[in-house]
Amino acid sequence: MPASPRRGARNGAVAALLLVVVLLAAGCTGTAAPASSGTAVDQPGDAGQSTAEACALVASTIADVGSGVSEQSDAQAAASALADASARLRDTQPQITNDAVAAAVVPLIELYASVGDAMTAMAAGDASKLDDLAGLSADMQGALGRFGEPHAYHGGTNRRGLPMSNESAHTPEPEYAWAPAEPPRARRRLGWWIGAPAVALAVVAVVAASLVLIAPGTAVAGVTVGGMTPGSAAAAITQRLAETTVDITTSAGTVSVTGADLGATVNATEIASSVFETRPAWNVTQWNGTPVAVNVTVDAAAVHKVLAAAAPDQNTEPTDASVGFDSASGAYTVTPAVAGSGLDATAVTAALVSAFTDGRSATTISGQRVPLSPAVTTDAATAVASNLNHVLSTAGFYVGEERTVPLDAATVASWLTVSDANGALTVTADRTGIQKAVDGLAAAVDTAPVNAKIITDLQGKQLGTENDGTNGRSIGDTTGIAAAFASQLGSATTSPDAGVYRLQVAETAFQTETVSRNIDVNLTTLTTTLYENGQVVASYPVSPGKPSTPTSTGNFRIYAHIALQDMGCTATSTYCTKNVPWVSYYNGDEALHGAYWHNEFGIRGVSHGCVNMRIPDAKFVYTWAPIGTQVSVHY
Repeated sequence: MPASPRRGARNGAVAALLLVVVLLAAGCTGTAAPASSGTAVDQPGDAGQSTAEACALVASTIADVGSGVSEQSDAQAAASALADASARLRDTQPQITNDAVAAAVVPLIELYASVGDAMTAMAAGDASKLDDLAGLSADMQGALGRFGEPHAYHGGTNRRGLPMSNESAHTPEPEYAWAPAEPPRARRRLGWWIGAPAVALAVVAVVAASLVLIAPGTAVAGVTVGGMTPGSAAAAITQRLAETTVDITTSAGTVSVTGADLGATVNATEIASSVFETRPAWNVTQWNGTPVAVNVTVDAAAVHKVLAAAAPDQNTEPTDASVGFDSASGAYTVTPAVAGSGLDATAVTAALVSAFTDGRSATTISGQRVPLSPAVTTDAATAVASNLNHVLSTAGFYVGEERTVPLDAATVASWLTVSDANGALTVTADRTGIQKAVDGLAAAVDTAPVNAKIITDLQGKQLGTENDGTNGRSIGDTTGIAAAFASQLGSATTSPDAGVYRLQVAETAFQTETVSRNIDVNLTTLTTTLYENGQVVASYPVSPGKPSTPTSTGNFRIYAHIALQDMGCTATSTYCTKNVPWVSYYNGDEALHGAYWHNEFGIRGVSHGCVNMRIPDAKFVYTWAPIGTQVSVHY
């Protein structure tokens, strides 16, 4: 994957840092700096090693290691290369017997190690190690400032415990005495190298710092963050916003609130990281850029509470509209909302943001009272009451679309509690109260199946259906219904159908039965017998036609039913009987029917040809025998 522009730019800065370190080490060439007079020549050091020889040995080590260091573009990889360089120089150190060069190599080894430590820390986002480089610069400057002084580094160790010379630490100090003056010797000098460590280390520190700091002259809103790490910048932004103060003048005096009081926040960590990514210190084109705008987040409700507490004399709280059940009307009614007034929270928030953006620690505004709207308006409460009243009118336990167990309004209202929760009306339902209704569901819901019955004649021809059949149903286990209904009713403020609870039931299918029916009228025994599938269902005493108007014999079928009618009662009739009930015609004007005007049933025939029956018996025949039922009349 190709490196991102941001990563490539940082890698370039890392490479620049490493190049400074490598060039610093390469400064030992063994070439003496010109003396004030005379010609400079390499002087033999201890053990016969000249400065040139010692520098050549250092140079060969640096040349071998330096290329590896300078090729690194990642901070952690560079740190590893520097550690290797330090180790290689330490291994070479015993071969350097020239006192002056040996003394200079000691801080050089420490330079590699310390810069490596700093690079490792920077790779982890910690810039604190840069301070160590400044101390190391002073140590190395002091050491190399004495370069060329014979026996100046006898014995002892540096801060890392490195030996300061190859000679014994017990080498006696030189003895000083008066002696004839001698011509001055040309001193061994590496003067140009003496100043290099301080300069180079300063460059190292600057370049290293540029990798972890924000560009100078950078401001976030009104907070200067240039030269800071992202973490420090985030802390500075957060602190400044928290401490920014708004002084509000009122008729009763001045009230002061801070960003912290008002709960003002910004995403300081994200902002600081973004600023560091786009405006790093190493990119000089981003120095002294325009301020970075930010979004300040403030909770308006929290601001109002703070202002109300800080200036209670300036505040009159609004009253929310409410909803309650009126038992007299059996419906929910609304108590209207009442507006209040208080300090303008919007103006206070704007003043805080303006001061923070402009870099001012405080600002003053004139406090103005503005109307404060209730959180629950009358319109909102009216909508809730409308939904609740619809819930009351439809509440019940349903099987399909059937409202199998209706619930009355007062009962449902007793389960519900309407509350004002942070400016919104909510409903909670009493599970215990609902459970009492659930306990009676089985008795109200469970039914046995009702079988269908098809009626035929003796030949099997269908005459009708006594009933179509109905499946049975069972509610079974009711565990959990109360809790589920309570949860459903909790949405009653917004869902008008929250009172419709649909039950899950198990059904038992009905069976279908086919039966044949026929009627037998025996004029000898004066009886009418009903048969179903050849079995006697009922047998009734009857009164057929009298001898002068006998009942006709033969096989007939019922062709008409009339529940109540007048018989005779015409201009040509010889009789008139009013309101004859339960008439089943089977042969012309002959019928089975009820008779209320005599009690000769089973005794003798007294009719005009019809078969008279007791009224209950005639009604049963009327409902039991469909059109087409066969009727046999015989002696």
